[in-house]
Amino acid sequence: MDSPEELERRRRVVASGATDLDRWKELGNFRPEWDVRAEAAGRWIGAGSTVLDLGCGKMAIERYLLPTTIYVPSDIFERDNRTIICDLNDSSLPRVAGVQVVTALGVGEDLTDLPAFYRNVAALQCRFITSYHPVRLAHPIDRPAYGWVNSFSLLEWLGVIVEAGFDVRELVALGAHEYLIACDPPAPNAIP
Repeated sequence: MDSPEELERRRRVVASGATDLDRWKELGNFRPEWDVRAEAAGRWIGAGSTVLDLGCGKMAIERYLLPTTIYVPSDIFERDNRTIICDLNDSSLPRVAGVQVVTALGVGEDLTDLPAFYRNVAALQCRFITSYHPVRLAHPIDRPAYGWVNSFSLLEWLGVIVEAGFDVRELVALGAHEYLIACDPPAPNAIP
């Protein structure tokens, strides 16, 4: 359980519009229960794929990938010597040759311009697997206390994904409040 002081600190960071560097610097701030989404996402990634894991954190998804998969971590801080440093709120996406799958698990809520991020990922023309905690009127959450900077309902979130150009392939609920989605880019000659 986070202290009242920590919740207030997160609210201040959200209000400032900055990325929460203090929180995400420490791997101890990544909760073990978040690995459920990494395991679920890993089941959607085929053998031999090259995976770019944006906002990799503890790199949990790597444990659930098949041995022939090439894993490329990216985060705001170096997690190991393979990490491509990238602040998803401040810079363009890293370019990695041969990437077939992009993952962004547990990061959508922290992005100041989620639609722009999804458009940038769509431009990579890869399978995209991401998660999100949508706003639920029946279960209101103090989103800034969680450090979350945006607030989309489930339908709004799906609309943002489709507007970015993705074709939704799979959607599953992870517990009562979080969703995981697998999307493919549109076919190169698809009629919009």
